[in-house]
Amino acid sequence: MMETIPILVSLPDKDEEVKGIFSPDAEVILRDIPTELLRDNLNKLCQGVDISKIVYFVIKEHHEKFFNTKI
Repeated sequence: MMETIPILVSLPDKDEEVKGIFSPDAEVILRDIPTELLRDNLNKLCQGVDISKIVYFVIKEHHEKFFNTKI
């Protein structure tokens, strides 16, 4: 199994808070990120997602496109 995965990341300024994958006007570099860290971050992200809202949104979008009516 791979120990690291190369990923493009942005380097924020020293006083800038990291808020997303890329910051505007930041230097973007390729960095090897440990797979364990990626796994932990993905797990934290998934715990904060309400899957029922996602399923409702997908069903609603498809229903509106297929039947041309709002639900």
